Amino acid sequence: MRFKYLKKLLRVTFFAVIVVTSCTRENEEDLKPAIGQPICDTLNVTFTKDVLPIITLNCYICHGNGSMVAGINLQGYTRIKRQVDNNLLLNVIKHSPGYAQMPSGQAKLAQCDIDKIEAWVKRGAIDN
Repeated sequence: MRFKYLKKLLRVTFFAVIVVTSCTRENEEDLKPAIGQPICDTLNVTFTKDVLPIITLNCYICHGNGSMVAGINLQGYTRIKRQVDNNLLLNVIKHSPGYAQMPSGQAKLAQCDIDKIEAWVKRGAIDN
């Protein structure tokens, strides 16, 4: 009698473990980018090829080419690196609480652009 109960308990436990571990919210389709959607490459980010064009396109209207809104100029590596070092650049483009949301009065940068800048910063914000 005790053996039958133990055997039944093991079967129920085994089945429960199988069901719980096999049911996740992710499926293969969710893990792949949509067809035609470009993959955001954050592995090979460089300042010159990736970061500078993003900042030039999105920030220079107020913070470059002679403009210094709020006393911030992002023209060139040294000035951009200064904003990285004081923790401002990532916080403003990520719209972190307590920071101005940049670009001002516009939509947040594309997530891929934010991811590229963040990857560059995490790798030391090298002038490459």
